[in-house]
Amino acid sequence: MLSRRATASAAAEFKSHHRMSEGLNLLLLRCEFGTLHQLQERTNRVFALVTAYKRLNSFTEISGSGTGLHIFLKTQQPPTSGCRRGSFEVYWTRRWVAITGDHLAGTPTDLEDRTDLLLEIHREVFGPPPDTTLPPVAPPTAPLLLSDDEVLALARTAANGLRFRELFDGPVPAGDHSRIDFALVCKLLFWLAGDLDRVDRVFRKSALMRPKWLRADYRLSTLRNAARRVIEYYSPSKD
Repeated sequence: MLSRRATASAAAEFKSHHRMSEGLNLLLLRCEFGTLHQLQERTNRVFALVTAYKRLNSFTEISGSGTGLHIFLKTQQPPTSGCRRGSFEVYWTRRWVAITGDHLAGTPTDLEDRTDLLLEIHREVFGPPPDTTLPPVAPPTAPLLLSDDEVLALARTAANGLRFRELFDGPVPAGDHSRIDFALVCKLLFWLAGDLDRVDRVFRKSALMRPKWLRADYRLSTLRNAARRVIEYYSPSKD
């Protein structure tokens, strides 16, 4: 049995010294302790989950439910895709978690840098990182020499500018957030002449920007699907 020694002062002390920020990754591993032996016998993947806290060997606490673990660590390179699969979760930005301060005996009392190990375990659970190659896009009939601000000004004042302003400037419309992301990416592809790297950069300035966009699998999938949808681009020569 794992002992429960959580105190409010311990949790407060941990939170005062370790705040969630870029470069600090929070790895959440949740498994039912009573079934660990059974789970270990099923697949190597589950075994990797169960033993992750031993391999990472950084500050580890028992979750509030008493049936899971929170592993806190530092990394120089956060994973680029996949944050949750079953009872295994990895978060590195903008995530709330109830810190108990119930330190798991035998683990370090400070945050350790586990960059390589975190990426290794992440690959075991989620598979290899996605292909980051963007699809080729036909070049526009004329080079787009306008700045981002100039292009945004055109998009906002166009005949359908109201919808663009709703998507880009907010407040974020109600509905499926992923569909709304896709709609804005399609509009940006048109106005930015199919430049996917530039679309990515400008999207990050919009009201729709959220942590999910930082996931390479989601971001690239949205960009690729939009590139297949949009077949015409803005060209100054048409004005």
